[in-house]
Amino acid sequence: MRELRIETARSVFNPGETVEGHVIVLCDEDFDCNRITIELTGEEETRVVRGSGDNRRVYREEITHVAQGRELMSGGNVPSGEHRHPFSIPLPENIPGSYQGFHGHIRYKLQAKAEVSWAFDPKWSVPINVT
Repeated sequence: MRELRIETARSVFNPGETVEGHVIVLCDEDFDCNRITIELTGEEETRVVRGSGDNRRVYREEITHVAQGRELMSGGNVPSGEHRHPFSIPLPENIPGSYQGFHGHIRYKLQAKAEVSWAFDPKWSVPINVT
């Protein structure tokens, strides 16, 4: 397999909208694949440091706002060429928007993975913004 990538028509979404696109697999020759998946994750991390020296304390919290996956192809032989696997994943209505700050962040991403038994699983990730 030469390349695995994710293609979406846009990168900014509102809560409740559906993220649609394609996972594209490019290969120069046939290969065996256990499955191809796409996952949408949204995670929040907050980190606050209080005190200094021996009195230094780090307070940290992580929250998962969304973790949804889809299997796009189950086991089989993938012939050489370009293969487009469509996906559609709805965003929950009540998720917070993307955010990047000094003490934390809220990040959303799509990750595609081709599970193969003969090598490390190729992966590709793209960020998406929720407003």
